[in-house]
Amino acid sequence: MNTDNSAEILKIDFECSTCNKAKMASRHIPVQRVIEKLDRFFDTNDLAGARSLLEYWQAEAQSVGDASGELSIVNEMLGLYRKTAEKEKGQNAVARALELLALTGKAETISGATILINAATTSKAFDEPEKAVLLYEKATKIYKDCGVLEDDLQFAALYNNFAITLVDLENFERAKEFYEKAIAITSRQVESLLDCAVSYVNLAHLYERWQGIENEHIEPCLKKAEALLGDERLNQNAYYAFVCEKCAPSFDYFGYFMLAKKLNDKAREIYGRS
Repeated sequence: MNTDNSAEILKIDFECSTCNKAKMASRHIPVQRVIEKLDRFFDTNDLAGARSLLEYWQAEAQSVGDASGELSIVNEMLGLYRKTAEKEKGQNAVARALELLALTGKAETISGATILINAATTSKAFDEPEKAVLLYEKATKIYKDCGVLEDDLQFAALYNNFAITLVDLENFERAKEFYEKAIAITSRQVESLLDCAVSYVNLAHLYERWQGIENEHIEPCLKKAEALLGDERLNQNAYYAFVCEKCAPSFDYFGYFMLAKKLNDKAREIYGRS
């Protein structure tokens, strides 16, 4: 796929909040259409195209003073830079996200808390676990203050990602508690079974790091993850491919070589037909 910065790939007409399109202050980037185009890049695992798209539209948002639109773009950048392992860009995106949350007044909202979780996950990925903990704690408080129920899938994502950071800080007991909370939530419905599988894989790594490779709980965690990934009710879409790629190295690490190969092959198959 062509991934240059051509207008054909990147340009989407502006939407205006008023009929007077000459007024710069009324201009907003078309966030929804940008996200739709971003999804098409992710469907084919075209990360270079995704990067070009997001960086183009961040610049456009800044040029017209659309802080809310820029925040949506930067939120997507956080995940992208984790995938591409671009540490400096990822850290800059975290800093900009926090600035924009304050600027837009969204810092204490549910959507703001979700962005904080994304920023925390990025901070952890780029060797700032202590910063990540502070952001996760802030997001937890906002969710509770805003009335998000603790069996909500939003809390499941928070618990899983928070636990990963706690493992890095060797707070194993609390990390185990959070993984188990995430699993209790995500195991209840088909649409979250992939996330449940990821939590089981993460829990296996926790036991290995905490108590050694011979820990008796590791194999049951991996078997449960394998069963979830093989559930015939799952939609084998781009997210399924992403989770297969995410889990495959862990299965390989624990000696499940054939399963790891199967998951990688499945991911390539899905991306290839998108």
